[in-house]
Amino acid sequence: MVCDPRGAVLRRALMTEGGADHTPAPIREIITTVLTSGGAAFGVAHNHPSGSLDPSEADLATTHRLSEAAETVGLRFLDHVIVTDTAWRRIPHPSADPSHPAGP
Repeated sequence: MVCDPRGAVLRRALMTEGGADHTPAPIREIITTVLTSGGAAFGVAHNHPSGSLDPSEADLATTHRLSEAAETVGLRFLDHVIVTDTAWRRIPHPSADPSHPAGP
């Protein structure tokens, strides 16, 4: 989701589709989409078909890479969320603002 400086959604974009066990996160394409859409902030979400809300090592690495990339180009990285059929969970990231508590 690409957002303006106030957090209003400007655009929703599907960045990748993958198999049942892994989908690479296209960091460059995500950042490019935010910038070319006039966004100031963004968040990403992906599903875990297994139903597990636990982030994988790849999820944690992607969150870290997105956080670094956003900081480099002056964007605000809002969230990386895992979604299952019944629940969701935020993946904490290094640049998380302590004044904004984590979700469930």
